[in-house]
Amino acid sequence: MIRKLFLLVLGLTLSLELPAQGAAEYRDQVQTMYVAYYGRPGDEGGVDFWADRLAGVNGNLDDIIDAFGNSDEFQERFGDLDNEELVNNIYLQLLGRDADAGGLAFYIGQLEAGTITLASVALDVANGAQNSDIDVIANKLAVATAFTEAYVAATVSYGSNEIVYAKQLIDAVDSTSASLDTALAGLADTLGQFPPVDAVRVRLATNLGDIVIEMYADDSPISVQNFLEYVDSGFYTDTWFHRIVAGFVIQGGGFYQNPDNPSQLLQKPTNQAIVNESSNGLKNVRGSVAMARTASPDSATSQFFINLVDNPNLDYVNGTAGYAVFGYVVSGMSVVDEIAAVQTFSNDVPTTEIKMLSVSRLSP
Repeated sequence: MIRKLFLLVLGLTLSLELPAQGAAEYRDQVQTMYVAYYGRPGDEGGVDFWADRLAGVNGNLDDIIDAFGNSDEFQERFGDLDNEELVNNIYLQLLGRDADAGGLAFYIGQLEAGTITLASVALDVANGAQNSDIDVIANKLAVATAFTEAYVAATVSYGSNEIVYAKQLIDAVDSTSASLDTALAGLADTLGQFPPVDAVRVRLATNLGDIVIEMYADDSPISVQNFLEYVDSGFYTDTWFHRIVAGFVIQGGGFYQNPDNPSQLLQKPTNQAIVNESSNGLKNVRGSVAMARTASPDSATSQFFINLVDNPNLDYVNGTAGYAVFGYVVSGMSVVDEIAAVQTFSNDVPTTEIKMLSVSRLSP
């Protein structure tokens, strides 16, 4: 047990709003809906967002399905299809086959009567799968999940121009293990057609999973350079997320476990403090990464925090320094939420080890 610890604190009133927990367990359901409704693997930000929304309604997809279905992407890609084509397209995307005559007629009738939405049709088809259709969905889900994880790690852009390649990968998957193996083996070639991301990304490998952060170098050049200097030197290896406040932030990057006394955390010596960049226009919203500091605005060194919710009280306001945002979590918010859910002592230190095993740049 950690008996004593002296911490740098943010020095602000803590938010009482609690984030939804357990979003990770809903990612498969959201990913399946991406395949059914859009015919593609989900982008990391979208999967995280909808999994978080789903956790907030205790996993009831009916509560979010209509909001999921209203998007510019859908209108651009499928807006010119009639109801018969739309319903059949869901069957093709999710099950790899045309709709049976009875199911097609039923759903067309419901759509024309206005009693259901197309997104609800996608959910209904997914939930009603039987026999070999179940294997098709399982295989497509496996490929979609692997794709979403891989494109982030490959630091490539997954935008509207790349959807066609991602869709081709999913479309080739059927109920057989051979199609699954072929798709997974072709994943690298598919991603090789995607353009590299211009921004620097950093992977935080923790004992609870990986978190990937994209840097905002144009907006926060001093903070990003400072952070990357610590990253490149290996400074963050084996440091803890030593401060966890549910509904507010998780903070780390400054303390490590005393090898001679495991019950104690020690603070690492740092480089010089940097200038506060909180006036850069970036906000402390959920998923943003910002520099931790003392009450003095220009005191940030190595420590940083990840916002669990929107925290406008941490932003720059009318000449008053806030906390400088320099990055955003593009993958692993479910890991962040898992860290946020661990038990803590009264000083917000976790009762169990929450450690960064390594922190490194991702190469394009």
